[in-house]
Amino acid sequence: MNYYNEIDPFCCEWIENLMIAGEIPLGKIDSRSILEVTPKDLEGFNQLHFFAGVAGWSLALRLAQWHPDEPIITASCPCQSFSSAGKQKGFDDPRDLWPAFFKLVRPRLIEQPQPIIGEQVGAAIKHGWLDRVYDDLEGIGYTPAAAVLPACGVGAPHIRSRLYWVADADESLLSGLTSAGDESDYRADEGSGRLANDLGARYEGTGKGRVGRLGQAGFAESSGSGAGCGLADADKCQSGEGRRDV
Repeated sequence: MNYYNEIDPFCCEWIENLMIAGEIPLGKIDSRSILEVTPKDLEGFNQLHFFAGVAGWSLALRLAQWHPDEPIITASCPCQSFSSAGKQKGFDDPRDLWPAFFKLVRPRLIEQPQPIIGEQVGAAIKHGWLDRVYDDLEGIGYTPAAAVLPACGVGAPHIRSRLYWVADADESLLSGLTSAGDESDYRADEGSGRLANDLGARYEGTGKGRVGRLGQAGFAESSGSGAGCGLADADKCQSGEGRRDV
């Protein structure tokens, strides 16, 4: 069974309807703020989908032929803090939830190494958002790669450039690292750059293997079927106060 975390009641109902229709795998819908979720709450689930929206990542993974029982974590973190359509408060905005998200999934990433993928507004790069993601993931032995993909590249009638990132574990780097350890206790060795180059090549390549399929999922998700609401880049959307955790 899979896990979907989403605070918007409309999106939760949408996800439920998609499950009933057989469009996405069955799972538990958790409407709590991510700040209220604990690592123990995630035990027993094959896939974890955070900031799930209307389950765009689930559909993308299905199109990429990713088996519903194959573990993976997805996260389209709130973009209002970094979007050019918002106030661009960056890390000073309480809606910047990457730190809370990473703290939540870090134990699972270490104890059960598995791919993690996500999406963010492209403008977040200039705020240092991607650098922070890379630092955190490389710090626990994961090798990340990223690409900025425009929606028009897959046929949508608008540009909407989005940052798509993926990371997978080099299990040899996880030796001796425990989920209870402090993040500062470990940093990936100098070889991680070569691993990142290799992963990036596969990510943008033929689509063979699980990393290649994640690349296909990113292209599928960017077509407009993805996690955000119609004004996901705006400072406010749908409910008037922002669709995701605030």
